[in-house]
This record gives sequence, structure tokens and C-alpha cells, in this order.
Amino acid sequence: MATGAGGMGSLEESTREGRTREEPAMNKNTIDKFKSGSGKAGQGAEVHKHPDGVVPRDEQAAAQEIVQSEAADAGHAKPQATVTTQHKRGLSKPRDGYEEHVEGVFQLYEGNGAELGTSIDTPGLRKTQAQSVELAKEVERLEAERRQASGLRMQAASSVWNAMMEIYHKALASKTLREHPTVVALERFLKTGPRQPKPASDPNKKSE
Repeated sequence: MATGAGGMGSLEESTREGRTREEPAMNKNTIDKFKSGSGKAGQGAEVHKHPDGVVPRDEQAAAQEIVQSEAADAGHAKPQATVTTQHKRGLSKPRDGYEEHVEGVFQLYEGNGAELGTSIDTPGLRKTQAQSVELAKEVERLEAERRQASGLRMQAASSVWNAMMEIYHKALASKTLREHPTVVALERFLKTGPRQPKPASDPNKKSE
């Protein structure tokens, strides 16, 4: 049966539409593959096998670029370095209340470039200062949580310890349980276990 020009045009358009509908899903699968770390181009080939079909190299490159961009936007491109104790020792400690003077000093610098120079990135430092303020709030929040957790932990440990001591002293008063291995082990622990360290004696103090 002959097919007219209009029929051929409709067939081509239908084919193009079907291919267009498939491409977003294929792109998403490729992006997901790179996100999971399994997206890798085959060596010496223009395409690589994919669970949902054949993915061109240009699509691989585009998907990898999207993944890297998303990681950068999310702040995952470079993990934040841990500030070590040794590094903190080398940092200068600002005087308490310095925050009130930050903006005035920056404006002074920005308004007198001829005398003070222009090498200091004050806009960037404003962002750094804003981060410092937010981190100070976070430190305060975490410190409050630490104190709360420490108090709750002390309360829980105290309840357990009091119960242990009650059972221990009752066992000591028992003729049949006094020599029980658990009682003996606890008694040994109480005599030799860790205790509060004694304050260091002053070597300059003369003994009387």
C-alpha cells in the first residue's frame, strides 16, 4: 500500500517525538549513574552500554558536568578541612566585642584606597564575618546541648550507681552471697578502681 508524503511526514514527526520523549529519561539515568560513581566511558569507543540503551559520549560529558555543578552548589565539591588543635594555636584571637568595629574599619579602608591600599577583600570578609556570627550561634546552641546531655548522663549514671551500691551492701550482709564472684570483683574494684586524682603537691612547699 502506497504511503503519501503527508503520511511519511507524520511518521518522521512521530519518530522524532518518540526519541525526544526518551531522551530526558536517558539523561536522568545517566546523571544518576554518575552520581552513584558508576558512570564511566568505555575506552576506544564512542558509546558505552547502559541499562536503558546506548548513551552517546556527549551525553556522558553533559551528565558529568551537571553532577559536578550540583555538587559544587551543594557545597560538596570540596570537603571542609578540620581545624586541628595545632592550627588553632597559630590563630590570632580577636578581642571580645570586636564585631562592633568591623563595618567601620572596612568602610574606612574602602574610602581611603590611596592611603590604605586595595588588596584586602572587604566584601569577601563581610561574608566571612557573617559566617562567624552564625557559627557563634551554632557553638552556643551545641554547648547548651552538651551541658544538657552531660547533666542527663550524670543523673542516669548516678541512678545506676546508687542501685548497684544498694545491691552490693545487701550482698555483703548476706552470709550466702558475700563470697559471690560478682561481689568479690566489685569489692576489688572499689578498693583499686579509678578515683579522683589527688591534687599535685607543691614542690616548693616545705614539709613540717
